[in-house]
Amino acid sequence: MHFSLVLSTLGRTKEVERFLSSLNDQTHRNFELTVVDQNPDDRLVPLLESHQESFTVNHLRRPDDRGLSKARNVGLQHVKEGVVSCPDDDCWYPPQLLEQVSAYLERYPEVDGVSGRTTPGPMDAALDASQEVLQGNHLSSPFKVMRVPGMWAFFLRYPVIKAIGEFDESLGVGAGTPWGAAEDTDFYLRLLKAGFKLYSSSSLIVFHPTASNERVMLRDLGRSYRYGAGATRVWRRHGLPLWYFLYELLRSFAGIPLSLLQGRRSKAIWHWGAFRGKLKGWFAK
Repeated sequence: MHFSLVLSTLGRTKEVERFLSSLNDQTHRNFELTVVDQNPDDRLVPLLESHQESFTVNHLRRPDDRGLSKARNVGLQHVKEGVVSCPDDDCWYPPQLLEQVSAYLERYPEVDGVSGRTTPGPMDAALDASQEVLQGNHLSSPFKVMRVPGMWAFFLRYPVIKAIGEFDESLGVGAGTPWGAAEDTDFYLRLLKAGFKLYSSSSLIVFHPTASNERVMLRDLGRSYRYGAGATRVWRRHGLPLWYFLYELLRSFAGIPLSLLQGRRSKAIWHWGAFRGKLKGWFAK
């Protein structure tokens, strides 16, 4: 089974090197990597060239095409076959991952796509190469599909990608809009509406770092606004019920006084941003 991996990247080198090294260690060797490089410099050129003899690397330079969704769409135009995934530039794979995904999709030909789970690193996951990968949970509703990780941990058959179309370039990191998230959620919900059969299996693991909320908040206090706005815009677009929006809105609002009582001002600001963003996204035209 062939894998077509589309990696969009900006501003990272060591993390990309770690991902490339994890590909080098894969027990399943039938794959190619397309790198959509949005950097304005040549930082990745020697790194990518050093792996060309180990596996196929397609290097696409797009310094003027900013935005995660736009970069993914550029990369997907070069995909023609196999199983498709869009790893983040700071994730990496355990050595047996592609082998396990291949075995899974061959065992369950009726499944159109499967999501794994993410952990911060090898020490946080019980890895067993001989472990049977179970079919897992059927992602049969919007509430289930919204709980799986992003596209870095999702593997979809190519005909599914071709049928569903592009990522919405108005959504996601770097889109230049208020909707700074939920491009993956939008994509999943479109797959669900189209009738594709999606599953999640906790036996499939992708490593992906998680920063503490405090670190994220202090670095970018506006992120919660963009994330909240993107999420609720997608919820409204796909007809999620009003009660779900109100529940999530209340969670953000309640977090403000609770955080202040705990002396966590940054977290209170984060919740305030999320509250405002969720209102913006839900009521935007």
